Amino acid sequence: MSEAKTEWFIEADEATNRIIAEQVPDAEECPGIICGDGQARNLWRVPAHQVAMLAGNRRKLGLNFTVFCRVDTRGIHVSFLFNSPQKRSAWKRVVMAA
Repeated sequence: MSEAKTEWFIEADEATNRIIAEQVPDAEECPGIICGDGQARNLWRVPAHQVAMLAGNRRKLGLNFTVFCRVDTRGIHVSFLFNSPQKRSAWKRVVMAA
């Protein structure tokens, strides 16, 4: 059995969009993506390590965004891993240990 492929996406406000465009070179703009709830969103596809970096600096830089993920070919859904303060600190511990 192969390992599941997970893609990470960010939906951000205008100011955060500018920061992502300027500071995250691996981010790919994905306008009008239909998510699991049926809504079309303008998202950024971002590598997991950069999502973790943005989430870790969210408060310090005043970033406002929601993280979504897609596992294999399933729909895009909100990821509670980066959107909840408790989960963010758990993820940070995982990233630091790696």
